[in-house]
Amino acid sequence: MYEPSAGSAVVFGTPRRQACQESRLVLSSVGIPSEIVHHDATWWLVVAAEDRAAATDELAAYRKENAAEAAEVTPRVPQYGGSVIGVVLYVATVTAIAFQTAQWAFGWDWFLAGQMHAGLTRNGQWWRAVTALTLHLDARHLMSNLVFGAIFGFLAGRNLGGGVAWLAILVAGAIGNGLNALAQPAEHVSIGASTAVFAALGLLVSHAMRYWSLAPKHRWRRWSPLIGGTVLFAMTGVGGERTDVLAHVMGFLAGLLIGAAVSRLPARWLGSSRLQSLAGGLAFALLAVAWACALARGQKVRTPRSQAPAWERTVLPALPVVVCWWAGGACVAAGSKAGALEPGRFVAPLVPRLPPGNALSCRLCRPLFAGGQAEPVLQSVPRREPWNQEGLLYPSFPGSRLGTQCLAGSAGPPSTSPITARRSTPARRREMRGRTARQSAGATDGCPGMPRQSL
Repeated sequence: MYEPSAGSAVVFGTPRRQACQESRLVLSSVGIPSEIVHHDATWWLVVAAEDRAAATDELAAYRKENAAEAAEVTPRVPQYGGSVIGVVLYVATVTAIAFQTAQWAFGWDWFLAGQMHAGLTRNGQWWRAVTALTLHLDARHLMSNLVFGAIFGFLAGRNLGGGVAWLAILVAGAIGNGLNALAQPAEHVSIGASTAVFAALGLLVSHAMRYWSLAPKHRWRRWSPLIGGTVLFAMTGVGGERTDVLAHVMGFLAGLLIGAAVSRLPARWLGSSRLQSLAGGLAFALLAVAWACALARGQKVRTPRSQAPAWERTVLPALPVVVCWWAGGACVAAGSKAGALEPGRFVAPLVPRLPPGNALSCRLCRPLFAGGQAEPVLQSVPRREPWNQEGLLYPSFPGSRLGTQCLAGSAGPPSTSPITARRSTPARRREMRGRTARQSAGATDGCPGMPRQSL
């Protein structure tokens, strides 16, 4: 025990220097002078003898107040899964679309087709509010949105679940672009995922305000997330010479509104793997439909397509479709691991089934497979083939191994794919010889040996 000098008294002792300094600060706030002394591995707070009673009372009141605040029950914020896979799919999708844009895939100007043009968006081209979220001007623009989007998206996924969070982010970002189109002049153009990034920040702020409002005391703290979010927005969302500040503001406000509604969903809903998988699938379906509409109204910039490299004519046309379906299937697969769905159950509904002999004539799908003068044909493999018992449709690209290689307007007998050749039979060869003889007797429309297709 430390023995102070005459005329002094010890009012507090602790092995932690920080705690002793905190007590000294309390006494200083009420005008009581004190001194810290270190003796025998202990920190002592010493005051004058005449101030001992007042100092003891002040320290006791301070400890009582701290104990009352610690006893308050702070509401526990539940956390959900799917945040990591949501970030991975976000990065993969945005990067894949950036690659398509840089390569002018399918011969389309992706910027012209998907940018948020205020006048065109107001005139009914709603998909531009969605597609503009996936376009970026350069690598720096792309990387900044990937980093901040991954951070905010990960935190939102922990609070709301991966599927619900990214669906809310996409919808809020599209609403933000739509509000920006209404407020800007008709010639205004903007692109970038930053509107969705600040929408994710708005989701986080609304979610935090929701749980802070449930605290039994100090309800003024519920506004602290809004203050912090606004400061963070001011630090990151208003700088830059070419920054569309109004788009960022609209995205942040839309995120606040959507977050206020989503954060009130019951915990059992947010904890459902089925609901999370469904929400993730809806997000990718909305993105796929928006880009299908954009490309259907787009403008080609490279002709003829047949001059493009072979890998670009065969691989690139299928890449966006594969990415979208793979991402949606991965979301459902994540739900199946938790027992909500049986493994593999999500695969069957993703494959379109039409009666044999029919061709896919949807106008929105034309740009996904068309390519200049060499437009591929979607043909149905006959039901008698053992690998096609459901009458599924297979695309036939130039140079593809699926189905018959056929270019619109070509002449001569059809070439047979390696798959057909391995399964050739005498009856099949006789049928092919008879079909060739019938074609030589009269002219045919489109591809020889095939009925007229409508794309």
